Amino acid sequence: MTDNTKELDIAQRIVEAMQRSSEPRPSALGQFKPDEDTVIGEVPEHLRHLYNLVDEVGNESVEAARRYHEANKRHAAIHAIFFDSLRQHVPSDGNEYDGVKLCEGWQVVGFKNKKDEGEMGGLGELLAMAVMSGYR
Repeated sequence: MTDNTKELDIAQRIVEAMQRSSEPRPSALGQFKPDEDTVIGEVPEHLRHLYNLVDEVGNESVEAARRYHEANKRHAAIHAIFFDSLRQHVPSDGNEYDGVKLCEGWQVVGFKNKKDEGEMGGLGELLAMAVMSGYR
């Protein structure tokens, strides 16, 4: 999605929110405390709809973050299963390796603490190392 498309989507959602004919949903913003708070005005109705859009997009963001974390967990689990299966089906040549990487032609290459292009890093490298060492 281009930046122009993103801006159009945001602009369109704002227009739609502000054109709603229904009463804006009341939001629980906190209770007014007469002894502490001073009222300086009231939110215009068209901006109430816009505030409801803020809530909607916030809820979408929370849901997207939840799906992202679930997908990461599934990715880590499948990654571990793959490298555990790989360890069982591609025997080591007798050498101890810190991890493995996959190369063109589906070749499996063992490596020893040498950072290389295409090498797994971060969580992938940790999972591969755990699998190679037999950790479960």
